[in-house]
Amino acid sequence: MEDFFDDFDWEDMAMIGSMADEFAEEKRDRRRWEREEYLDPEDEFDFDNGYRRRTVRPRYTRKIPRRKPFEQYADDVAHGRKSHHDPLFGPAKYRRGLSGGPAIFTDTVLYGVKAKNAHLVSENSLRFICTVFYGYPDQELESIVFDPDGQPVIDGHEVFATFDRNTRTIIVNLRRHFANAIRVAEHGYTGFSIPALIWTGLVGSFLHEFKHTLDAYEIGYMDTVPRAEQERVADQWAAEAKTYFARQEQAEMPELSEEPYFGPLVNKYLERFALDNTPEWIQNQREMITAGIFYRNKTAGIEIYSMQEFYESSYRGLDGDEFGRRLNAGLKAQQGLEEEIWKREEMSELALNQAISNSRIVRISHADADGKILHNVVTPQEISTKDYYLWVRAIDKETENVLSIRVDRIQEVVFLA
Repeated sequence: MEDFFDDFDWEDMAMIGSMADEFAEEKRDRRRWEREEYLDPEDEFDFDNGYRRRTVRPRYTRKIPRRKPFEQYADDVAHGRKSHHDPLFGPAKYRRGLSGGPAIFTDTVLYGVKAKNAHLVSENSLRFICTVFYGYPDQELESIVFDPDGQPVIDGHEVFATFDRNTRTIIVNLRRHFANAIRVAEHGYTGFSIPALIWTGLVGSFLHEFKHTLDAYEIGYMDTVPRAEQERVADQWAAEAKTYFARQEQAEMPELSEEPYFGPLVNKYLERFALDNTPEWIQNQREMITAGIFYRNKTAGIEIYSMQEFYESSYRGLDGDEFGRRLNAGLKAQQGLEEEIWKREEMSELALNQAISNSRIVRISHADADGKILHNVVTPQEISTKDYYLWVRAIDKETENVLSIRVDRIQEVVFLA
């Protein structure tokens, strides 16, 4: 019979010893925090009885202790919230309730922050978010919500994510990220796969809103700094943080099959196109998804399979690396074309809203599903969202038929009357 400890070397024992030290240190810290919870330096001291008298005032206290991933997992297992078959970061897969049927669990805890609808995102997503939280232990975020139904909505438009200062909550709009990825891919200029577009969008949106979380508790910052400046700073911080985590291999994209929400949506969307009459952009996306390609530029002869490789190559390109320079040049060209499309769509929507408000007649030049350019003189009625796209409903002046035109396919809007 072999000795169980034969498989352990001195490094393993050192690691176990260091973990024991960490647990002991954290236990001491937790006791210190509990003492500080009841003792405030500003409280009055009762000299006669030898204790501090608490002053009555509101004070934020964390309801959920911050535990490292394995500590949280061990606590969940110990208290029956998970079994040893369940994932480290995600919620329990199922547990038999009193009726004997499986009960689906949707929430989990990431370093003291409640994650609602965590069953909708991959383990990679939860691991990345937990990594960020662990790097900023003093942040006071209460919860993060993954919404599949198009929330949040601000000024009538779905947004990617938002931070609610009052509830200390980040809300991430999963549907908006999927819609954006599909629309960018359909434009045909991007070199990213649809899963890569979704993943980089999620990472960037979370980091952007997390920066607002950090700023919210800087005294006076949110009330004195203009909103536009706050957004600019958050954008820059998120871009730098995303580059850092990607280069450290801490933000790798999950397999599409590991995405509970996005995986089925992407597959269902691609299945809509027949194999014998498939648009080129769909063919490219199918090839990249099958091969696990993160980014591809056929013209420049570039194929990249991971987020770490992508950011590392781009970073080296700034120092003159030939491959990285080709990558960055292609990215710049693609982003320029993409920005033109989004700007044109924004201007078209603005013009259509103006026409609707003032009952104006306009001529719309737009492309149909096959790319053929059409011209219609119409009276726009309303703009709505359908199948991840903006559509304008308008009455044709010549035929009096009701037309539905996709706003992103509009080339020009001319006011006639």
